[in-house]
Amino acid sequence: MKSGPVLFQKGVKYYEAEHWKFGEEGNKYFRHATGQLYAISKDLAAYIS
Repeated sequence: MKSGPVLFQKGVKYYEAEHWKFGEEGNKYFRHATGQLYAISKDLAAYIS
């Protein structure tokens, strides 16, 4: 899970163009999951094996 400050300064890596949606300067992102999730069906698993 990740959270952190909203980056509102242009030119900064990961600049948030819509930072106004998160409130005033200094606000933080809500805690959220990052990454990828993969899932396959039972039928596909049986077919692969």
